[in-house]
Amino acid sequence: MVKWLKVGGLLFFRESCFHPSSDFKRKNNPTHYWEPRFYTKIYWLWQKVCSQNDKGFQRFLDNVQYKCRGILRYEHVFGEGFVSTGGLETTKEFVAKLDLKPGQKALDVGCGIGGGDFYMAEEFDVEVVVIDLSINMISITLEGAIGRKCLVEFEVADCTKKTYPGNTFDVFYSRDTILHIQDKAALFRSFFTWLKPGGKVLITD
Repeated sequence: MVKWLKVGGLLFFRESCFHPSSDFKRKNNPTHYWEPRFYTKIYWLWQKVCSQNDKGFQRFLDNVQYKCRGILRYEHVFGEGFVSTGGLETTKEFVAKLDLKPGQKALDVGCGIGGGDFYMAEEFDVEVVVIDLSINMISITLEGAIGRKCLVEFEVADCTKKTYPGNTFDVFYSRDTILHIQDKAALFRSFFTWLKPGGKVLITD
């Protein structure tokens, strides 16, 4: 199907609806790998893109620095949903400075495995858009999102190439990520454009 799509085309699908597949009765359901309550929630929307960008750093992240087993070891040290120092307690301290209000929209660049994003969305009823260059990070974050009742959107993306309309976000949030960006000035200009008037920025490195 991906081959049939034009560049820019969209592929939408829903995971198994907890019913046996095919047109004949089975004794066992081969699609039963999540709990039934999750099946109304799992939808995917993919877009085909044409990219000739260097994926070297992304491969380094996923194959060297942030292998899945390594990520889970970090989580064991720092607490569920976190891969950096301080875990939930530090997140609570920093997020309190943002004075979040219900209905606001936040952008998290370099989300790790989503602990801070779930906290903001669940505790303050805000929408959080999450991007990270690491496929492994986003994959583990998606697993952690199952069963949660909050509005968090995930994407594997390079923050230096990503674009959003102006005045989109109330908050920009990034933990221990910006140190990896060479052209920080260009990135901050993008943040300034994307933020609404009065928007706030919180960065730790």
